[in-house]
Amino acid sequence: MGDTNVGRPRGRFKTAVAVMIAAATVAGALITWRISVEGGKADAADAQGLAAALNSANTAISVSTYLNNNLGFFVSYRQHLFSAELMEREAASPAAASRKESLRQAARRERNLAATARAYVDADYLEVDPSDGREYFNGNRFWDAQWASARARMPQDEQPFFARADAGRMDCRRLALAMVGLGAALFLFVASHTAGRRRFRYFFAGAGMLLFLASGAAAVLVTLAR
Repeated sequence: MGDTNVGRPRGRFKTAVAVMIAAATVAGALITWRISVEGGKADAADAQGLAAALNSANTAISVSTYLNNNLGFFVSYRQHLFSAELMEREAASPAAASRKESLRQAARRERNLAATARAYVDADYLEVDPSDGREYFNGNRFWDAQWASARARMPQDEQPFFARADAGRMDCRRLALAMVGLGAALFLFVASHTAGRRRFRYFFAGAGMLLFLASGAAAVLVTLAR
């Protein structure tokens, strides 16, 4: 009868330890799953960051090309217009009476060339300089508008994605540390289950319980912080 009474506490202890071993195993599986999920999110954020960086580079090339094209055609427009005005002034002077008709024809050609060049300029960004009444191409406004349009279509800033990836990998490292703690707790539970002396059993079980609670709490905090 006495042996039965002594055996019951030890039997209950072993049952409790077995339950903790199972709990630590399940918690470890959950943390492993969370590490996998966070790692996948970090990889996806990295891919999005690279895509955004490529978008930004392509946009810079595209906008620069279109801006240079517009500026080139606008400069050509102004040059032909300036030449036409010079010829028209010269044709109006008495000294050029003998060349008046040829100068006027040349001026008309220059104005036609100026009109052709102006047709290739994005008219939305042509403005009038109040100081002299002449048109000018607002390159700064063109640049800002094209970039704003590109950002509305697709991401252009890679930094938020890379920051998200770094945060995800940091969470993976923290969860891995929690996993190490759970592994140590599992080892202590097994040791308490097999220890011969009563005080060793309770010491290992207590230490394992502390590690289990600390590691589980850390894993929960990391998960909730996201």
